[in-house]
Amino acid sequence: LQHVELSERLFGRLAARLSAKTFYSFADALQAPVRFGFKDAAAVSAAYQEHPLAWAGDTPVQAAWELEHLYLELADLGMEYFEDASLQSHCFDRILEISDAAERGYPKDPFLCEALYMRLFVFRERAEWDALRELCERLMGEYPDYRMMYAVEDFYETALEGLGLAVPEDED
Repeated sequence: LQHVELSERLFGRLAARLSAKTFYSFADALQAPVRFGFKDAAAVSAAYQEHPLAWAGDTPVQAAWELEHLYLELADLGMEYFEDASLQSHCFDRILEISDAAERGYPKDPFLCEALYMRLFVFRERAEWDALRELCERLMGEYPDYRMMYAVEDFYETALEGLGLAVPEDED
């Protein structure tokens, strides 16, 4: 429970950067601390030292992706140690919300595929086979050079199996 409370505070700090009127990176805050609510560069550095993960991401989409990762990790830990399906569902909902917000706000961002990719984990775990297949096809069509394409292809096979459109290969 303490891990969850600490995580939510960290998530809140990262989410606050994402929802700020003007997004700022650590470098931005160091260059203009007063503009982003800090006394000086030393205050920015102290804030970073206190919560480095809250400063993840140099752009809004990168920060969104980092936040999605934190929620996925929390969902996994909640299930692994406590079998907490409610926490997992909450985390999955947040991943989808964050991904949707990144897509609405930054549809042309070259890093968007990373934020979209995180949806695949949610769709797989929730056995949403049509959504999984459709997103895989979208990623394959729109981002053919994506660094994680091999994993997208694996998710695609899982979706087809879930839909009964493919038979899993026999393992030797």
